[in-house]
Amino acid sequence: DWDYNPNQRIPCNSWESSRPSNSEIIDDIVIPVCKMFNLPLAFRMGTKRNMNTIIQNAHSLSGDGVGIANLSPIERICLKYPKQKFLLTFLSRVNNHEICVLGTKFSNLHIFGCWWYCNTPSTIREITETRLELLGTNFSASASSLSY
Repeated sequence: DWDYNPNQRIPCNSWESSRPSNSEIIDDIVIPVCKMFNLPLAFRMGTKRNMNTIIQNAHSLSGDGVGIANLSPIERICLKYPKQKFLLTFLSRVNNHEICVLGTKFSNLHIFGCWWYCNTPSTIREITETRLELLGTNFSASASSLSY
């Protein structure tokens, strides 16, 4: 574990020559900021971007669709930062069972909501039943996209 020092330079040597990797951004910027302000880090996973650009316009991402999320990075980040709280929702109902099992293995992982295409009555029922069976009440049933 490390302590935040506001006078310490961010330890990412590759920034001078190229764009940092997503891992470097999370490790060197996002996690330290979350720690500094005692904030959870939320992920919404499974969006397939620009699936149909014909229906997309300047004010809408309606060309986006559902993709099955690879949850291996969530497992690794929960293991790497056991004191950091992570919030997770996903777009594909296919991910529900796997993420519930991960939720039983990592106390720093909190599953929330039925987002976007999962926000239909039949899918909400299925997802919530699985979560109750595997997680008890250790999840949040609701999420909102109203701010987006």
